[in-house]
Amino acid sequence: MKALITLYLVALSCLRASPVHCCADEQNFEFGGQDDFCAWLQPKEMWAKNEYCTLSLVGLACPDACLNCPTTRCEDADLCCRNDPTFTFKRRNGETSWCGWLTTKKKNQRKMYCDTAIENGPIIRDKCRGICDNCDDAPISAPPSPAPAPVTPWSFIVLADWHKAEYFATEPSRKTEYYIETENQIRFVNQKYGGDFVLMPGDTNGALPSESGGGKWDKEEFEKIFKPHLSVRKRIKKAGDNCYKSVKKLFLKGGYQKIYVALGDHEIGGNSWGLGNVRKIKALPAYRKAFSKWYNRDADQNLLFQEQIGLASSRPLETAFENTSYASQHKNMLIITVDVFKQMSTSFIDRTRGAGGEGTITCTVDGGHLKWFTNVLIEAKKDASIKFIIVQAHVPIIQPVRQVASSGQFMDYGE
Repeated sequence: MKALITLYLVALSCLRASPVHCCADEQNFEFGGQDDFCAWLQPKEMWAKNEYCTLSLVGLACPDACLNCPTTRCEDADLCCRNDPTFTFKRRNGETSWCGWLTTKKKNQRKMYCDTAIENGPIIRDKCRGICDNCDDAPISAPPSPAPAPVTPWSFIVLADWHKAEYFATEPSRKTEYYIETENQIRFVNQKYGGDFVLMPGDTNGALPSESGGGKWDKEEFEKIFKPHLSVRKRIKKAGDNCYKSVKKLFLKGGYQKIYVALGDHEIGGNSWGLGNVRKIKALPAYRKAFSKWYNRDADQNLLFQEQIGLASSRPLETAFENTSYASQHKNMLIITVDVFKQMSTSFIDRTRGAGGEGTITCTVDGGHLKWFTNVLIEAKKDASIKFIIVQAHVPIIQPVRQVASSGQFMDYGE
């Protein structure tokens, strides 16, 4: 997917930090394919609200539909009675809920929850002020974060659609002319331009022409030239070991201790992923496992990037992306790397809105993956030590873009 990488700064203003009237849902808020999501959510039963209102993005946009509005003195109390629309807590049964859920509880049950202190967090009544009748006192604020220490100017390198690593899938020897040449090129970049790390938004491999190259390690043509005695999954594992291990070593020898790599289409066999291509579909877990093994784990196979961002996990746990999406802070910058390649149960295409079209793999961030992403942004906003946020993924969100030798795959429902 050459020349199709978008690297963009996230403007935290999208989190709607500016106060809005506590009972005004955002009109025409688009979410989950609904053009006016808040109006759609308003009449839904509590189980449906619980599914969506625990998402910070929805809670911020739909305070009325999510039952987060106080009954009195909202503006007189300078919004102190408004529930925190981004706050969630665990119920006794382990399920996640939000302040509005407490409206369904009887007074004594509500009081029990309101008086509960979250482990390493606030008392629920201080976040659910309207529901917990906690409007008379001044809002309790968390102590301000200490001012961050001055940061010496620093830089990093972006290397998108490198495609240079495919050679190593079948020939990882460090004695070849190609390996030595590549190592010298990386060392030159480091000596000439420096940089604390290298950001690589996907497609580190996949440059060789024909069906025997291009990262298509599941293909019969690749089988003919590499380890024909192995099964498809074991062949992908071996090719990944050769390819990605070489990449890690090359950048380390070239002077870069850290590389942050996003999953690209060539890391999962290259598009497309038609439903009839059973061999390729079955190989997808092997592709992702080979990628994560070398790019997102250390030599002992411990996951990298495990430090939480505030109260948010560094990875979208219990999702299909927990080993390929992650957030990591470097000095005063937060790097969020997102695997946008979602596997569907059937081929997906929405011709009217220009989504899908590449078989069973489409490019989106939704469900628990989106909730994790939103929570990371919210926690980052609270952290005074984070001044910049970069999000990297392999496909562009904003259209149109120039493309060369590309499928033209986009993020679904991009702008």
